[in-house]
Amino acid sequence: MTESFGAGGEDVWLIRTDSLGDTLWTRTFGGTEHEWGNSVQQTSDGGYIIAGNTMSYGAGRSDIWLIRMAPDVGIDTPSVPVLINPDSGIAINYNTPTFIWHRSTGGTGGISYYTLQYTNDPSFISADSVNTADTTVTSPIALSDTIYYWRVQSIDSAGNKSDWSSIWSFVIDTTSPIIDSITDLPDTVGFFGPFTVRTKVTDNLSIKDVVLYFRINNGEWVADTMVGSGNWYEGEISEQTPADTIIIDYYITASDFADNLSRDPQTGSYSFTLFLTGIEEMRDIPDRFVLFAPRPNPSVGIVKIAYGLPERADIGLSIYDIQGRLVDVVYRGKRNAGYHKLKIDSRDLASGIYFIRFQTPCSTYIEKLIILR
Repeated sequence: MTESFGAGGEDVWLIRTDSLGDTLWTRTFGGTEHEWGNSVQQTSDGGYIIAGNTMSYGAGRSDIWLIRMAPDVGIDTPSVPVLINPDSGIAINYNTPTFIWHRSTGGTGGISYYTLQYTNDPSFISADSVNTADTTVTSPIALSDTIYYWRVQSIDSAGNKSDWSSIWSFVIDTTSPIIDSITDLPDTVGFFGPFTVRTKVTDNLSIKDVVLYFRINNGEWVADTMVGSGNWYEGEISEQTPADTIIIDYYITASDFADNLSRDPQTGSYSFTLFLTGIEEMRDIPDRFVLFAPRPNPSVGIVKIAYGLPERADIGLSIYDIQGRLVDVVYRGKRNAGYHKLKIDSRDLASGIYFIRFQTPCSTYIEKLIILR
């Protein structure tokens, strides 16, 4: 009997030697409980028969166990497992992969169990091992983001081991691409495109695609796959038919080969306006003080604020948090009559709800601004 080899507990251990006592082969028999071999005899055909007891098989606590071994037991090894999943070369965006392989055939007494090994070391010197009777194993722990190698071996009831399967590899990447330095297109008078949008995108793995989405005057979104060079990507908003006023909204998405997806801005969109003529030529002066809603809103970066004055006046533009505390004074002073626009960088603001306060000689106007991080 042995407790060092086999499937668990105590197992029957058969050792065949030559005339000099040198070992030719060894075999173990048993399940997860205890087994004993009390007698062994060679049969007339050159095989072996073992009589003993088993606690792993049968109908009760301990049953009589008779094991018959064919004469060619020494060369009857199980077939090599064929791997299925994770497919070799694939990238996944979750940390608990499920390993699947085809069931092996052959061997003496059928397949007893499989040994799965997975590691980030291609030499398998240091590898996690799982013994299982099933052909599906889900990683019991969350694995780190890196490349992994895996293989499987089958073991039959006699202890015969197949060769290791082929080695497959896969990559775990749970981090989305980082979109940075997107072009902030300004309002334009008399020019209707085309407009180039550039952005910088980086990723732990590699980028699959970067797409520019834009729409005209709240119409349908149009997608343009951006062309990359290094970490920089370039897309184009097509030329527009001239009109008095055209509002263009746009945003960018980036995905990697593990299907992680990023979006900038996270919600909403950037926007800019095309004017046929200048404000002075249009004599576009409001008949009252007005504060327009900030854009984009919600925002993760640059925010555009527009307001109008019916006459030259002292004004103040300030930002307050939801507790009513002053966060920033955007502008304070005199401005001429007409429409005015300015930009603020919201990247220094924490995520939350803010209020833009527009103070005029006649009244105070408030617009809500949401910042996302």
